[in-house]
Amino acid sequence: MRPSFSRQSNTPGTITLSPAYTAVCTITGGLVRTGQCTSAEFSIRGRRNNKVRIREVNGGVITLNRPGGGTMTVSNLTIGISGMTSVNGANGWNFGNWRIDTNNGITEFWVGGRLNVNAQQRAGVYTGVMMIQIQFN
Repeated sequence: MRPSFSRQSNTPGTITLSPAYTAVCTITGGLVRTGQCTSAEFSIRGRRNNKVRIREVNGGVITLNRPGGGTMTVSNLTIGISGMTSVNGANGWNFGNWRIDTNNGITEFWVGGRLNVNAQQRAGVYTGVMMIQIQFN
């Protein structure tokens, strides 16, 4: 996920990023977005009709750290799917159970979420780790 913003605000704000190839950012709190909104993109390769379970392993929150101090969190993680159909309403692991529909077995999914920006958030590059677990059934 690569939303970027500028201007330190005296109030907290959020950037909500949709999980899609062409992501959309929704901004609150007087933040000014600069640059393109890009959600995290993943590809899976299996066989047509394989069942796939997808789970994020961060407990729903990713902590982003800035060298020299400063943190933000990404929460409310969501998934967008291409080339797969939900199985049992996609119930199961938190990102669901899916069946591969493509003839070549290559599918994609995107992860979006809400970046929580604190009031007077320090500028800089923040990094964190998102862990995704894939299980073929």
